Amino acid sequence: MQLSSAELKLVQTTEYPLLKLAAMEKIKNMLQLTANELLLNSAFNRYISQKQVKISAGENYLNLPYLVADVPKLTSATPHLHIRMLFWWGNYFAFQFFIDAKQLTTNRLLANIAKAQGVYVLLNDNIWHNNINDDCWKLTSDLADNDYALLMGLNTIKCCGLHPIDDYETLPEAANGFYETMFNLL
Repeated sequence: MQLSSAELKLVQTTEYPLLKLAAMEKIKNMLQLTANELLLNSAFNRYISQKQVKISAGENYLNLPYLVADVPKLTSATPHLHIRMLFWWGNYFAFQFFIDAKQLTTNRLLANIAKAQGVYVLLNDNIWHNNINDDCWKLTSDLADNDYALLMGLNTIKCCGLHPIDDYETLPEAANGFYETMFNLL
């Protein structure tokens, strides 16, 4: 087994790992700042009682590094609403909104959800699925009657908005706009 010339060049330098480490630390701080700003929003105070933020990092979501900011901090007793921000290296920032369908008026939510522009909905129970390019995700504007029936049977409804990495400077405003939209659908 041999290294390609690009692989050999990469492992002979410390530039990439140090640069990646610095970038991930800055993005972690961005997520923390964004989460802190979200917690100041009065819409959040109505629905989310836990004000803790937990940031986790990983190296292998479909072979790529990621960062996750959970608000409120996940516990064994899952709250009926949960928000998560995800940074997925080389792809996007994702604003995720989890709703325990059994504790909310699901019919009202689903009737309103099509009004949310640019929002994706996960059409299965695998809440850890984050690759928006897979067939199990649909834009709310593209939902068909059979998709609504499928969503009615889920335990958790997961909605997601995307934000481009190169627009990182507007992350707090974009996150606030997405989550305000989602809270207004409830």
